[in-house]
Amino acid sequence: MDKIRNIVIFIFFAPICCFGQHSAEELAYINEINLIRTNPKAYIQYVKAYANSTRFAPEREIAIKELIPLLDSMKPLPAYKISEEVRKEANKHLADSTKRDMDHDRTYSWLKIPCKSIGENITYGTSIRASILIALIDYSSQSRGHRSNILNPNLTHTSVRKVVLGNSKNRFECATIWLQNFIKF
Repeated sequence: MDKIRNIVIFIFFAPICCFGQHSAEELAYINEINLIRTNPKAYIQYVKAYANSTRFAPEREIAIKELIPLLDSMKPLPAYKISEEVRKEANKHLADSTKRDMDHDRTYSWLKIPCKSIGENITYGTSIRASILIALIDYSSQSRGHRSNILNPNLTHTSVRKVVLGNSKNRFECATIWLQNFIKF
């Protein structure tokens, strides 16, 4: 029943909150990703602060330990560009993802524009930085696909959609989901 309520809430509010121009929070999310890309060494401080904030499972600690030298040795990348076309595709992706409980779809059946490369991340977090750190550390995937999408020099354009699912009266039943699309035209 809660799942149905969440989907109904999303469908009702989606035209208002998700399908217009990027919100200030979505732009802040893109700016945070671009901070990683344009100054990876400086971002190490945030990774270390996150790592020191709590104890993690061994697989997360391993992912953090491999991320820090990667960022330290990385050359700066160009910032992602925000694209109206990618934003429109992100809206389709968001609508498609809600049908699958925000699960990843690597078929990209929603994509209707020609592009050379594409990546997508669906993340969550209590804040913009926490959400991005979860994707950047990417401990749950051996391929580190979320991290690869953020740091991929071949992907040039992005869009981000923020979705809040659940009962906003009880913050413990509410989830903030960030859906990110990365494309090279």
